[in-house]
Amino acid sequence: MEHRRIETNGTELHVTSGGAGPPVLLMHGWPHTWQVWRPVLPLLAGARRVIAPDLRGLGDSARAADGFDAATGAEDMLGLLDALAVDRADVVAIDAGVPAAFLLGALHPDRVGTSAEIVERLRADAAVQEVDELRLELP
Repeated sequence: MEHRRIETNGTELHVTSGGAGPPVLLMHGWPHTWQVWRPVLPLLAGARRVIAPDLRGLGDSARAADGFDAATGAEDMLGLLDALAVDRADVVAIDAGVPAAFLLGALHPDRVGTSAEIVERLRADAAVQEVDELRLELP
């Protein structure tokens, strides 16, 4: 696995990546870091290009005073995919990573393949509320 820092969307994100094949973006929750995915990285990297960032302000990513909303998180991930020259990725998200993953797919459906979101009921309600507030017109 390779570790690097990537500037995107006004911040700098730490990302762990490796493997070869169709890319999969792994988005952790709160208060996790990329290391929550550590047990599955070797399994996935045998068949997939694994991308596991530390989300904004967490882990080895730059400290941030703001930008912890789902829309900013989605744009962070879009910028990360751009910086890594990834046109389309499957996305797996847990916990606090779910609202941003949901919006990434809703706002940029051409960039997200399959999306698996593991969420608690409270988080699902927050994601729906944020989408309603943004008044998205989904295709």
